[in-house]
Amino acid sequence: MLIKPGHRNLQMILWKDSVDGPVQTYKLNTVTYGTTCAPYLATRTIQQLARDEGEHYPLAASVTIRDIYMDNILTGSSDFQEFQKLQLELISLFKKAGISLHKWCSNTPEILNSIPKEEQSRDFHCKSSDQKTIKTLGIIWNPQFDYFSFKTVVNCQTLGSQIREWDEPLSNPIAKEWNEFVSTRPVIQNIHVPRLVIGKGRIIIHGFADASTAAYGAVLYAQSILEEDVSTRLLCSKSRVAPVKPITIPRLELCACVLLSQLLEKVLHSWKRFLHNSRNSSVKRSGQLDYSEVNEAELCLIKNLQASAFQEEIEFLAKSSCNSKKGISWNFMPPRAPKFGGLGEAGVKSFKFYLKRAMGNLKMTLEEFLTIITQIEGILNSRPITPLSEDIDDLEVLTPGHFLIGRPITFISEPNLLDKTENTLSRWQKLTKIVQHIWTKWSRDYLNNLQQRNKWQFHKDNVKLITIVLIKDDNLPVNKWS
Repeated sequence: MLIKPGHRNLQMILWKDSVDGPVQTYKLNTVTYGTTCAPYLATRTIQQLARDEGEHYPLAASVTIRDIYMDNILTGSSDFQEFQKLQLELISLFKKAGISLHKWCSNTPEILNSIPKEEQSRDFHCKSSDQKTIKTLGIIWNPQFDYFSFKTVVNCQTLGSQIREWDEPLSNPIAKEWNEFVSTRPVIQNIHVPRLVIGKGRIIIHGFADASTAAYGAVLYAQSILEEDVSTRLLCSKSRVAPVKPITIPRLELCACVLLSQLLEKVLHSWKRFLHNSRNSSVKRSGQLDYSEVNEAELCLIKNLQASAFQEEIEFLAKSSCNSKKGISWNFMPPRAPKFGGLGEAGVKSFKFYLKRAMGNLKMTLEEFLTIITQIEGILNSRPITPLSEDIDDLEVLTPGHFLIGRPITFISEPNLLDKTENTLSRWQKLTKIVQHIWTKWSRDYLNNLQQRNKWQFHKDNVKLITIVLIKDDNLPVNKWS
């Protein structure tokens, strides 16, 4: 790649043919490997080539912009004829810039047979006469069996923290650990990871995270399920070395969980784009995902998940068309319009009413606020609705909690703190006092609303014998009904 003549004075070198020879001055006319700007100039030139000639070579231009790293092009295709077309376009595109592609390598013999021997990759790492591997971006790839293998990487953090001089001998624990590491290297190199991850059928992603005192990491697996054929393969992983400053294992495990969530988010974004490109080969997307793409892909993933999780329900709805035949209709509430919510919003209103008056201007953390909200939720869902049985000795009643968790919602009884002053209470006791205040006010108003006295023209059944009733008792603890 030639440099502009006006910039070549910045690449001047001194040269001598012999020790006693005269010093000569030369200008380097091309991009020189080793300079700071060389990677950018090389990459930028290739990208400009793809933009200039992309109209004539659309497949090659897309691959050149998306699948190139330094001087390596890593790409592929699921269709053999499309790959042949891509190969010819790549050769023609780079010939426009006077660049000849070489070191071709493929897992398909038909592709290699169409390439001259001198242009095929020669830097094979021969394990045996039957297996030849090639190193690509630090990963060893076996084209014949299409799997990846790895070389071990040494973590010198422990050595650097315990050794002061470079020639200082290792202590016994470190020397023992090093010998064990060296003995296990052949085992690691024998691990084979298939390149093809996605199989046919339904795909489930499994994530795992773990940590130790030395490092923490996360890994994702892709499981393909097609009837009775199930295959699980490594999708990707990420690891971090633990800080030099000692940290507890639980905290490191939380770091591993954060790493797993970040890895999963990145994979899902890439997966969304893959789903779109696989279904819309004529309109492929590249680059950063925009807002519309994320929403569209998220909707697609939700539909796929619903189709697999609610298959019977969807088939039933499709066959019976019950929505139209039985007159079932859905009423959606517009945003910021609680008056459309009916009884549901009435419960929310009562929740807000007592929460605002109990908390006032009190400042609290997010965890404390969530604690109060959860306890208020339990209070509202503990109200009695109807007896569970007709047995007069059975005082169990049906509550909203039965629909949520299958049983009544219970609370741990706390001492009454309503008469205590704020400056004598701990943080937990202050939260308990707020909950007790809300319970006292709400339960009293709730019972009063159950015994409203309407005008005489409305008929109302009176209390009869053997009828379960609620008794007003101001001394009951939170969530207890009499």
